[in-house]
Amino acid sequence: MSRVKYLREQISAKQTELDNLHEKLETEQRARTEEEIKLWDGLTSEIRGFKKELEDAEAYQKEAKERASQEDLEVRKAAAAAGASSKGEEKELEKISKTYKITRAINLVGKPGGKLDGLEAEMDQEARKEGQDIKGNVGIPSSLFRLGKEKRDLTIATEGTDVRPLDLQGVVPILAPNPVVSELGATSFTGLVGNVQFPRHNGAATLAWEGETDANAETTPTFDKVEMAPSRVGGYIDISQTFIRQTTFDAEAWTRRELERVFALEIDETAINGSGSGSEPTGILGLSIGASDIGTNGGVPTYNAIKGNYSNVEGSDAMQGTLGALTTPEIKYKLMETPKQASGVEGNFIMNPGDSGLFGYRMLTSTQVPSNLTKGSGTNLHAFIFGNWAELIIGQWGGIDLLVDPYTQATSGLVRIVINGYFDINVLHAASFSASDDLALS
Repeated sequence: MSRVKYLREQISAKQTELDNLHEKLETEQRARTEEEIKLWDGLTSEIRGFKKELEDAEAYQKEAKERASQEDLEVRKAAAAAGASSKGEEKELEKISKTYKITRAINLVGKPGGKLDGLEAEMDQEARKEGQDIKGNVGIPSSLFRLGKEKRDLTIATEGTDVRPLDLQGVVPILAPNPVVSELGATSFTGLVGNVQFPRHNGAATLAWEGETDANAETTPTFDKVEMAPSRVGGYIDISQTFIRQTTFDAEAWTRRELERVFALEIDETAINGSGSGSEPTGILGLSIGASDIGTNGGVPTYNAIKGNYSNVEGSDAMQGTLGALTTPEIKYKLMETPKQASGVEGNFIMNPGDSGLFGYRMLTSTQVPSNLTKGSGTNLHAFIFGNWAELIIGQWGGIDLLVDPYTQATSGLVRIVINGYFDINVLHAASFSASDDLALS
């Protein structure tokens, strides 16, 4: 039993005894006896003493709680920084990332008047210093958030199964594409401030053979620039309080993965085929890149068409950096049944089972590569892209902005998490990529 509880019980017991004595005197309508006076004085003295002790104990308890909270913060920060001196800043960030809790931040501000404290409050302040104005009540620094317009409701009982204690080891993950542009080697910049310009050398200096006394020709190189500016990408997720607080699996890990996933997939899709309209950046397929097409209405992929993409990039002197191909799963398997030439021998296909790539370069697939393109009378056409993915630039301004809204869906027991991030996507040299965007399956 805690001392505070003990003191409260003692005060209650003594007060009851004193009340009983008072009631007895009221009923009998008489003065106190000498013995009753001593009892009365003793009880009131004890009550005063216990109350003073209780006041001191509660003050100490409050101070201890605040001290423990501060010590907890220091311990978490110390744990986060452990090993940082020997392994550098990246190791320190990794430790902080492991101790930082998105779900704790959501719980703290997910009730009226709630405020952040501890490490989550410090990271919120870090996010607000990164240059992009945080509008919500939770900021996550870009260093803690890996790389979205997604709206999903997740409650305990309406997403297909109840995830309260049922011996579940985790939530069955949603079937969704895996982000691929980062895996292929896209270059990411985080913590950007203001618009960004990459100076680009677009005209090389040249030399010429001159006569003995002829004047040298001018050889001044020329430059232009690749520009990037932040555009907002966001959405919201509705999560029940019960989901966060009563599930048997690691809600923190799920929440973090889910937030990272929606941003990564949106960045992925836009980098591949962004429309360039409104605030959406232009994806690779929307740029003036190299092309190796089938024909007027598209058609089944041919060896020459696929090979042409590699030839285009090499012909632009761009066969350097992180080279690789990306297409749809359906085209990958179509290449495994398409001979290199019309009179090809059995087994002489563009791609063979077990191959991890083409022409010595890796190839990945994703359902985010478009498979619904049109050309002439051709429909449901697929794309194939080859290039130097290191020249695909993804910029992030500031951290991730979360607005934890406990009001909008309060009657349903949900907390709405409004998510915003600021990104841009561009390519340093369009000639570093080539695509076939008119591939049919039959």
